[in-house]
Amino acid sequence: SRAWQPQVTLIVTTTLALALAPTLTPDPSPSLAQTRTLTRRDEEAMAARALAFLALGLAAAARAEDRGAPWFEVDLDIAPEERWTAAVDGILDLYGWEGSFANVANYVKDTLPADTIARAEQILEAVNDNLEYAYGDEIKGIHAALEKRGYGNSSAGSTGLSLGELTALNLLYEVTVWCTSIVAETRDGAILHGRNLDYTLKGENGMIYGMQNITANIRFTRRGVTRFQATTFVGYVGILTGMKPSDAVSHVDDDGGWTVSVDQREYLEDEDIPSAVDGIAANVAASNDGGLPIGFFLRDALDQVDYFDDALPRLANEELIAPAYIILGGTSSGQGAVITRDRQGPDNSHHEGVWMLDSKAWYRIETNFDHWLTEADVKSSDGTEKLWRRNNATRLLDAVGPAITPERLDSILDTVPVRNRGTQYTTIMSASYDIYDTTVRESCWEGYYTPCSTKPTLVAPA
Repeated sequence: SRAWQPQVTLIVTTTLALALAPTLTPDPSPSLAQTRTLTRRDEEAMAARALAFLALGLAAAARAEDRGAPWFEVDLDIAPEERWTAAVDGILDLYGWEGSFANVANYVKDTLPADTIARAEQILEAVNDNLEYAYGDEIKGIHAALEKRGYGNSSAGSTGLSLGELTALNLLYEVTVWCTSIVAETRDGAILHGRNLDYTLKGENGMIYGMQNITANIRFTRRGVTRFQATTFVGYVGILTGMKPSDAVSHVDDDGGWTVSVDQREYLEDEDIPSAVDGIAANVAASNDGGLPIGFFLRDALDQVDYFDDALPRLANEELIAPAYIILGGTSSGQGAVITRDRQGPDNSHHEGVWMLDSKAWYRIETNFDHWLTEADVKSSDGTEKLWRRNNATRLLDAVGPAITPERLDSILDTVPVRNRGTQYTTIMSASYDIYDTTVRESCWEGYYTPCSTKPTLVAPA
């Protein structure tokens, strides 16, 4: 793996930005092909102008309340029912029930009818029968850990999550994951992968339930060695963001290791986000037909596959329970892709179901619409711009050029509107550099793209 040392965070003041402003306006970003021929000095100058642009117009939303996600270990050698106990206890010790799991419990009570919960609990054994790693038993173990702390019963007058509610949440997390994912190649051929996970649990009463305080990094180990690592919401046993570290590869060389994230694929024929009840029902039906929930599918792949070239066809072709975008990064030049997935395989209707990095494109970006769609294709009847996140991230990436670094990628993802009220966390990962860093984003916003001026509502660690 290439060595990488974290750099001191660069703060661009408004005064500096204003001083640089005259150089920004008349200097359009070069094409992707042109950036391949720039000198290193040119690239650094482009990056400096881009950072000044951040300070001028699209103000970065970072603030002191953002913080690193806690780390926990899930030991795959022990019984499934025991694997998540330390993570559950750790979250409760850090934030208490009201500061952590209460949000998702309240969302369930506010949103999901009793018959949906009952159906979810009934399929738990079927989940175990169809999947290799006894995920149903892991869910039972999480519930047992909550129950031991007094939070395993959601009956009237009590505080907690029932087993059915916890199971429903594991099926629900994949329904409305609005995100931004970027895979990029640096000048020296290293691959960077960044993602914002945007997820808003919105109840029927309009209440927004945040999940920052159940966000954690997990090391999945066997025989004391990390097999893969991921960022997840404790209580959810699947993976939506993860990395196979190069040093976890069974045959250690420079080509092993890869990164992955998943974004929801939006349906143009239905402008509305699927309801929680409809989403769970669709997941159950597709699972019964042999499809895999995307989070379980990615976790299986991270555990079993060591190389980008092996991960790509597996993630592109195995049957899933729902369409999705799978964004993949490797360790060598050209090893980056956005896979536009149907349930049965890649969507090649526009000949780019697997959209690779190439000699003319050093990055790929995916939000929640097919990458071949234009603004005219997706604009809603009221004129709302649906590609705002993609368009602004693209503009910043073009401005930075191949001088991209982990810090600069994080700055782009931390910029409104790429970052927004729904952003729960940002992960910067690279199997090339062997880095994996997740920042939990604070949740205080006056509008979806307007950070509020008051103190955020996160519960600070004890």
